[in-house]
Amino acid sequence: RGESSTFIPKCIWLALTTPQDRVNGDLDCVEKLVVMGFCYGGGKAIRYTTQCKADSAATVVCYGSPVTDVEELSKLKMPVCGVFGANDFQFPMSLLDQFKDSLTKAGVENDICIYENVGHAFW
Repeated sequence: RGESSTFIPKCIWLALTTPQDRVNGDLDCVEKLVVMGFCYGGGKAIRYTTQCKADSAATVVCYGSPVTDVEELSKLKMPVCGVFGANDFQFPMSLLDQFKDSLTKAGVENDICIYENVGHAFW
């Protein structure tokens, strides 16, 4: 809070050292919300919506760490969109399949797109 940078390594450091509770608190004052994150931010996005805005925030996860706990996901009342690469070594297909299956079992409207022949961040 109160600190920013245009130096990419510093921006990454700031993102990685911001605790989830602080991210949650910063976003709690917003009533209608779509939370979207890329990579590390994608994991933070789905965790924020399951923990704090399950009834009022949609989620977009772009190659971020998915939540696969059905009980946790069943809190969500808004849709989830996920965008991943099939060759992403961080998130193997077995994990992405589990994410899709868990969202469906939890009754969460979802659109999980997995693009063939691309890896993390579509490299």
